[in-house]
Amino acid sequence: HLAGGTWYRLIEDDAAVPMDKYVQTEIVPYLVVDPHHVPNPRPIDDEEDIEIVSDVSAEEILQMVKKGDMNLVGGWGALLALVKLRELGEIE
Repeated sequence: HLAGGTWYRLIEDDAAVPMDKYVQTEIVPYLVVDPHHVPNPRPIDDEEDIEIVSDVSAEEILQMVKKGDMNLVGGWGALLALVKLRELGEIE
């Protein structure tokens, strides 16, 4: 999959966000810019469900969120990532 690159924490340094009110799991979303491809990544865990989608525009991501094609946590992280990419000048 991917490794390296520049990592950006997408929420305040002292914050961690509960996944929901019924669990103790806290989430800290990150954006990675300019990672490199790993030719032989380790296998994912049985409970993981990861879909890698390439060459998706900011508008397409926004539409995926609006259509409900992402779960709540993924959509939240995607929106925070779009904000950060705008701050960095990577997208308009």
